[in-house]
Formats: sequence, C-alpha cells, structure tokens
Amino acid sequence: MRRMVGVIVLVFFLLNCTYTAKHYLAYERAELTVVSQRVGETIDPQERKQFNLFQGINDFKAAHFYGIEGGGCEIEILAAQQKFAAVNRDENTIMMLRDYIDRYEEIKESKERFEKKWEIVAYDALGFPVTKSEVNRYCHPAASWGCGIGSALFIIGCSVFAVTLLGLRTLFEPTTPAEEREQNIVLAVGTILGIATGAVVRTAIKSSDELKSIAFIKEAREPRVVE
Repeated sequence: MRRMVGVIVLVFFLLNCTYTAKHYLAYERAELTVVSQRVGETIDPQERKQFNLFQGINDFKAAHFYGIEGGGCEIEILAAQQKFAAVNRDENTIMMLRDYIDRYEEIKESKERFEKKWEIVAYDALGFPVTKSEVNRYCHPAASWGCGIGSALFIIGCSVFAVTLLGLRTLFEPTTPAEEREQNIVLAVGTILGIATGAVVRTAIKSSDELKSIAFIKEAREPRVVE
C-alpha cells in the first residue's frame, strides 16, 4: 500500500500546476503603515536589534511597511548600498507584527503561545511568520479529496470484481454457505482496505501540497533589489 500511495502522490505532482509568484507580486501599494507605537513608521538598526528583526539583511539601515490593497504589506528595506522590497500577502501580517512588538518581552519567554495563537507553521527568509491560513489559500483540497476517493473506489471496485469472479465459479450451481462467506470476506476486506488507502492517500497528498505551498510562499516573499 505504501508503494501505491507513493505512485499516486507522484501522479498528483505531475498533474498539479506549478505555483508561480506572478500573481503574488501583482498588487497595489497603499500608504505607509505604523506597525506599532513602540517603533513608529520606521524600524531603525537599534529597534531591529531590540526586537530581533531582519537578521538576514546585511548593513541594515531602516525598514518601512506599506499596506496592500486586499491585505498584506510591502516591506521596503534600506541597506547601506541597496534598497530591497519584499511582499507579504498574509492579511494578518501587520497585526501579527504589532502583537509581536507590543508584547515582545512576554513572547520572547514563551514563543509557542504566540505561534499557536496565529497558527504559524513556518518562517520566511526575513523571519516573518507563514501562517496556516495563508498556506491553505494556495493548497488544492479538491485534488487531495479526489485522489483519496478515487483510490478508495478503485480498491473497492477491485474487490467487487474479485467477488464477481468468485461467483462465476458457481454460476450454474447453488452457492454454498462457505462460498458465500468467502465472497463476503473478500468484499469486506476490499472495502476496509479501500477506505484505509483512500484516507492515507488523501493525508499524504494534503501534507505534500501544504509543504509545496509553504515553499512557494517563502520563494515569493524573497526580498528583491529595487535600487
């Protein structure tokens, strides 16, 4: 069964369209946003160190947050020699960052509760959270359900076919209790195996799809040089 699940997951990836960052980067930038009263409109090098932000940016000078129509933000990052822009389409990004900065001392002592509150499943290159809600936006639940149900029906169908073949042996003779019991066992085992395989296939594809979605989000959020 494990080999069958692997084959079905492989087929899913071959049929599934590859994610692209084109639509993720298609947005209209709004006004400058105050993330928190503790930092104002600009995060400077001292605040970056204080709140452990933007650790992946060398020669960091400042960062500004601009809202995005429909939710999310564009982060403008100034370094010594370059300017970067990074987009984050999670509609809760500003609220999460505000919560993080406002309660930094508390969260630093117990980050698990903060991650549980916002359903954080990963972090991008800048250290910003990737949440379950955003990951689900780029998953394909119909595909995992379809493959799971299809796998279950296939195995159940095979068991029905096997029962039909067993019935052909006694086509012109009455079915004995032992033969009838044998057919019922084959059908029951096939049904149970089909349901179990369908559940395993759906779980495997759902998990793989979520990992692919996380990878896509991380790639789309990579800071790009604008100057």
